[in-house]
Amino acid sequence: MVNVRRSVPADLPGLMRVERESFPTPWSEESVLSFQNEPEHRLCYTATDDREAEVVGYLALQYVDDEAELCNIAVLPARRGGGIGALLIDTAVDFCSRKSIRLLHLEVRENNAPAIALYRRKGFYPVGIRRGYYADSGEDAFLFSRIIEHESPSDTG
Repeated sequence: MVNVRRSVPADLPGLMRVERESFPTPWSEESVLSFQNEPEHRLCYTATDDREAEVVGYLALQYVDDEAELCNIAVLPARRGGGIGALLIDTAVDFCSRKSIRLLHLEVRENNAPAIALYRRKGFYPVGIRRGYYADSGEDAFLFSRIIEHESPSDTG
């Protein structure tokens, strides 16, 4: 069973494995740690497989006022397509809703069709393009946003 929880420092080796296996230019340990060490405006969630006691995915989020950016989301290649990415996104959306964040933004490589399809299924819509954004390939970054809905006091009964 896969669970998602706030990352802890002991997760770092697993997070770095996911990072290295997921991206042509992975983040540094310092970059990943910054999302654990700045709890006022950044956070990191870890997806773990309890049967194998391993980190299988993670996301990094930063926020200010009523907007947030999903800065990084990754799942081990061998575990993709099993709902872990969706679970991580749901966790981020729940966090944003609790914090009264109204917009969640992200960027994705133009050729990452599986991620784009997931983001669309999860309610994200295209808002722009950053031409030649990825230095390693010259690919464009597609920008997506999602409006975060909040329960009003009258909705809670």
